[in-house]
Amino acid sequence: MGRQVLLTSRRVFERLARQCPLVLVFEDLHWVDQSSTELIEHLFPLVVLCGVSRPDPASPAARLREVASRNFGARYTETVLAPLSTEESGALFEGLLG
Repeated sequence: MGRQVLLTSRRVFERLARQCPLVLVFEDLHWVDQSSTELIEHLFPLVVLCGVSRPDPASPAARLREVASRNFGARYTETVLAPLSTEESGALFEGLLG
């Protein structure tokens, strides 16, 4: 059953990608489950993916980064963000709260 869901999902995204360029954004990939990880891996060659996660080397997102880097290195870009400083955090809160 899981295999059929995976194949059907892939077909849906393949059809969408044929109609127009397709970008998928996944947030909180550090919490992704195994079946979603497998689906995302199958989508790598089909669409542009943007994944956001914590830099935890034990999370499922670390595996996705490894697979993307190894298999699609020429098309893979990783941007690592540093934590905000105290001053930057204050400016962010001021901007959000007015």
